[in-house]
Amino acid sequence: MKFSSHTHTLTVLVLASAVIPLAATADILEIGTTVDDYIRSGSNADNAQNSTNLILVGDTATAGDELRGMLTFDLSSYTELVGATINSATLTFTINDSDETGAGKSANETITLNLFQTNTSFTESATWNSPWTTAGGDLDNLIASTTGNPGSDAQGTNLDFSGSNLDTAIANTIGGSISFILAIDPSEVDGTRSIFRLTSNEPVIGGGVTADFSPVLSIDYTAVPEPSIFALLTGLAGLSLAVVRRRK
Repeated sequence: MKFSSHTHTLTVLVLASAVIPLAATADILEIGTTVDDYIRSGSNADNAQNSTNLILVGDTATAGDELRGMLTFDLSSYTELVGATINSATLTFTINDSDETGAGKSANETITLNLFQTNTSFTESATWNSPWTTAGGDLDNLIASTTGNPGSDAQGTNLDFSGSNLDTAIANTIGGSISFILAIDPSEVDGTRSIFRLTSNEPVIGGGVTADFSPVLSIDYTAVPEPSIFALLTGLAGLSLAVVRRRK
């Protein structure tokens, strides 16, 4: 059985048109926080106020006085993520300024920041002791880690968290909200003040990096083709088959 060149060309075009819509579905979605703030232990464990609109993470010079960031992303309204494949995810913080007023860390030293998922719901009125079952926040799963230098990292420096654990956590939260707690590695703090000053989702009072540099969750995903595309492909396949049969 032989097909005419016309039929062969039409079939190739139909098959090509079927592939094109499916190959152009990858995209990147950038999502801002709905909640971001910090909690603090020590003498003011129940009264940490985000008066400067910063997310503070680290340790003061006072033993046992620690600060941790907390943030929430609402993924419920992003219908394009429903059924999509999450290729990768990255959570980016931006340094508002280096902590030069404190002793900080020397230029060649770094501190590890750990990103934990928490399944406890909270608002920006949360404190070190509430609403957690464990003081300082319920650190349910370690999601990712990165390093930085609070005494020397310049304004505008990015701190990125990524990896398979974050990818999985995002994929499991599509249609809902996901919350994190950001904490330093206490074993690396030697009693010297070391505080990361990170931008919040609100403009910084008194200047500094603007809210345009608030924490961002970037999700690289591949969407499921729309039902209309499947219908189109089915129609094209039927047309191709009909043409082939007619040319036999």
